[in-house]
Amino acid sequence: MAKITRVGKPDMTTFGDLPKVGEMAPPCTLTNTNLDDIDIFRNYAGKNIIISMYPSADTSTCASSIRKLNEASDLPNTVVLCVSMDLPFALKRFCGSELSNVIPLSAFRNPLFGEHYGVSIIDGYLRGLFARAVVAINPEGRVIYSELVEELTKQPNYDAVFASVRAAAIGAESKARAEGSRLDLAAAFTAASTAASTAVGTVASAAVGIAASSARGDMAAESGHGPVLRLSAAASLPTSTSASGNSEAARVTPSSLRLTPGGLGALKAWP
Repeated sequence: MAKITRVGKPDMTTFGDLPKVGEMAPPCTLTNTNLDDIDIFRNYAGKNIIISMYPSADTSTCASSIRKLNEASDLPNTVVLCVSMDLPFALKRFCGSELSNVIPLSAFRNPLFGEHYGVSIIDGYLRGLFARAVVAINPEGRVIYSELVEELTKQPNYDAVFASVRAAAIGAESKARAEGSRLDLAAAFTAASTAASTAVGTVASAAVGIAASSARGDMAAESGHGPVLRLSAAASLPTSTSASGNSEAARVTPSSLRLTPGGLGALKAWP
């Protein structure tokens, strides 16, 4: 609850509290000047939302407030909602075509809106109407600015409201660029890994082909050893030395050719 004043009148009390900065804004459905129900987070998804709440458009202070908000047309990706308990007919008559940058909405079908946003006046001569307040919400639905005006004849700090929305827009743009860079880096890493795997497979296949080609034609039968591969020097196998000092080609069985995950494996030479 909060206490609000109006010059020359007894203090009044509001129900609940205004949503705080950092909190998720309460969901709500309001009514536009065509009597359509508007779910603000569905109808304006992905946008910054400024909600201006006030007692009635038929007062000079509220009218001035709406006209000030109408100047917010240069704010990026932002809608401005002006919400009161006025009937949609009165809001349509007041805004007309002059105030084309604000969207007037009525809570006459959903008075709980005032309780959820902490602006319903529950005592005094304005009981049942809304206090003057403004809440700014980012595209994720989180409150980025919140102000309840304690004196009803005064205006919210609109410069601070607009600054918070611009800062949120800059932050969202930077976050989007960073996320794009991260995705580009991940895609490049995946492509490089795929290319490297393909290259390793190609080199391994080529190595097997070279070894097999070097061995072909050198197959011979040797008593007591079964089929033997006599590899030429191109296979780069070490040679063994006999007792007489003569070098002999290393002999390997076909099973001694093996591949490891890193490519062509070692060739085990038989004595």
